Amino acid sequence: MSQAFQHIDFRHGDSKFITIVGPMFASKSLRLYEYADRMKRAGLMVQAFKPERDSSTTNIVSRFKTEQIEATSLKCVSDIFNHTSPGQRKGIIIDEAHFFTGESQPTQLSTLAITLATLRLSGNFVVMAGLDRSASGKAFMNVAEAVMVSEIREHVAAQCEGNDGSDCHQAAFLTKRIGHDSRTELLSGRSPDLYKPCCPKHACHDWLNDGLTELNRSKWYVHNDAKSVVNN
Repeated sequence: MSQAFQHIDFRHGDSKFITIVGPMFASKSLRLYEYADRMKRAGLMVQAFKPERDSSTTNIVSRFKTEQIEATSLKCVSDIFNHTSPGQRKGIIIDEAHFFTGESQPTQLSTLAITLATLRLSGNFVVMAGLDRSASGKAFMNVAEAVMVSEIREHVAAQCEGNDGSDCHQAAFLTKRIGHDSRTELLSGRSPDLYKPCCPKHACHDWLNDGLTELNRSKWYVHNDAKSVVNN
């Protein structure tokens, strides 16, 4: 349990916007359960939301919990205002926030960041969980901007499941796609066993090779230990 978590006064304290980011299998949803429980015990009404694009489940689930948190599915994150009312102090939790894509504008913050910051400024406790990077290593900018305007930031890690035959016990902050050669973004409805958490060493080898293919693979190669890029 984080020190920040222990010192949040959900009953009488000022509202907060809290973000939880990290790779798959880092217990982000479990953290949402813990926050929801704390808020309920403080007497807050708790509402949960998920993006409609995440078709794997309609509720918030954790592999460490048997019960589910009933959630409302949203096509766009701004639709949350249709399900909440001003004037009542609430606890609002959002899972799989990275699926709220295609809403960034070049001249302003993403809709995700603006919406959740507005809910916090209206007196609510807001807790958001999501991936900060895709399986190809690209940052989810909407999540990054939401983290930027949040007051409490938790960057959680899993344990690396490297596939080079070694026992890697390093902290994993990245997600790697396994099982096929696709380098596409994370998509809704995908089986979770097609992904695994990795440390930079075990995630970067494939990502670097993919990028070098576009440059000139005949002149460059990446060592199998992913420690360096060497001119051939």
